[in-house]
Amino acid sequence: SKVPEAITHRIGTGLLPIMYANWMVWCPVQTINFFLIPPQYWFLLVNAAAVPWTCYLAYKNVEQMENRRLLSEELKQIEEKEKLMKEYVASKQTQS
Repeated sequence: SKVPEAITHRIGTGLLPIMYANWMVWCPVQTINFFLIPPQYWFLLVNAAAVPWTCYLAYKNVEQMENRRLLSEELKQIEEKEKLMKEYVASKQTQS
């Protein structure tokens, strides 16, 4: 079944890089937030960091969707070429 392979691939190519980026952004933001910012202003820093973070997530999602679309197109081209090759081979065999 291709479903477990697809899930494993998606985790390796999508989730792990996003999680690393998440830790690189939010750990410093929250450290600064809790140690340098007065509690009544914590939400301001978190909101200021959340906007670009959300844009980054949206960008990565669009990037993955575009990559999947390109791969799908390449796969269709390969399948079409294979079909043409099979037809060519079959026509050569009938000519012999």
